[in-house]
Amino acid sequence: MLEVIRKEVESMSIAGLTGALYIFGSSTYKKEPSDVDLLLVINESIVSTKMAYGLVKPMVDSLREVTELPIDLMILTRAENAKSGFVDLVAARLIHEFTDGVA
Repeated sequence: MLEVIRKEVESMSIAGLTGALYIFGSSTYKKEPSDVDLLLVINESIVSTKMAYGLVKPMVDSLREVTELPIDLMILTRAENAKSGFVDLVAARLIHEFTDGVA
């Protein structure tokens, strides 16, 4: 599952996005998960949460088609992630880093 998602994400170009995309939850360890949980940690000084959602929505829709599973997307700013420790708390795995708007 992880490699399918990674390949799909890497095949897309998302201009204007800087951040990191993680996967967590049952899709990281189950052979047949019921959904895919994704976390996007964004650089809040470059893109707002609302803008980030708009930028990644086509990617989420594409992943939904490829995996044939519901995609649950959570977006946190770097500050929110640092405060909550969410990535570590849920043992999220990095899928892809978006730098300077390049997937």
